[in-house]
Amino acid sequence: MLIIAEKAIVAVVLAAAAVVAFVVRGRVVDPLHLLFADELTEDPHDVYLHWVISHAPHLTTYVGPWVAVALALWCLLYAVEGIGLWRERTWAELLVIVETASFLPIEIWDLVKKFHLLSLGTLIVNLAVLLYVVYFYRRTHPRRHPTSP
Repeated sequence: MLIIAEKAIVAVVLAAAAVVAFVVRGRVVDPLHLLFADELTEDPHDVYLHWVISHAPHLTTYVGPWVAVALALWCLLYAVEGIGLWRERTWAELLVIVETASFLPIEIWDLVKKFHLLSLGTLIVNLAVLLYVVYFYRRTHPRRHPTSP
């Protein structure tokens, strides 16, 4: 049930992000600069805020629509998974297993490349979710061995 709630919440957030990305696709090239404009006016020498803005990706008029499409597709994936899990469909459980397992090599590569506690925590959480979903799947769908005549 917790995974279904997580899928639903993330789907709603991704849908909102896709709408925002689509609306601002050609108008805002540097969204963080626009978002923090008041703070920069108040303190134009804020070192931390300048660091955050300089390390954030900048959108172009070409990339903006693609970001909106990618967010919409990601939202669709989460919505389909959530609905499938809610209706207790086997394919949804398998989709969650494949999706969660597909992130592990990337997380391991990031951890090997440069160790961060946040990366380690993400890897541990995803492994725990994967093990739980695989355990639940195997418990609810036992293998049926054909009987010999």
